[in-house]
Parts: sequence; structure tokens; C-alpha cells
Amino acid sequence: MATNCIKFVRINQGDTCNVVSFFNGPILASDFVVWNSGAGAACDKLKTDTFGCINVPKAANGVATPLLTQPGIVSNCKTICTHLAGRYL
Repeated sequence: MATNCIKFVRINQGDTCNVVSFFNGPILASDFVVWNSGAGAACDKLKTDTFGCINVPKAANGVATPLLTQPGIVSNCKTICTHLAGRYL
């Protein structure tokens, strides 16, 4: 499973990668497979009553963003800075 996953879904009996992607999108089934390597390349190894990753953080430019960002961060953000306790900009 993706180490930077930020949202999960329970896999139910009969679920496929396409079903999970459709009902938890907008994500592609191919992304679901990448984020959940245990599902198998053909998505033939999904296990009922386990959890799958359905979201990883991405910036508008496709670069993974840090896990802890402010709520409502704009989709076109190009620079992330780290706040250090006690320091102000």
C-alpha cells in the first residue's frame, strides 16, 4: 500500500478495482492498483474486509505534497514551506 495514503476504503465482497474506483473517485482503477500493490497487477488479489488506499496527496503539477497541509490548500500551489514552532514569516 502507498506509504503516503491519506484516505482508505473498506473492501467489500464482490468489489473489483473498477467498482472501488468508480464509487470513490475520481480515481482511475490503474491508480488504485499502483497505490495498492497487494491487489495484484490485474486486480485479482483484492481481499474482502481489508482496507485499500483511495487517495494520495498530489499537487497540481503532479508532485506529491507533504502529508500535513493546511485544510483548503489551493490546487495550483507551487511551493510548500515548513513552519517551525516559534518562528514567524
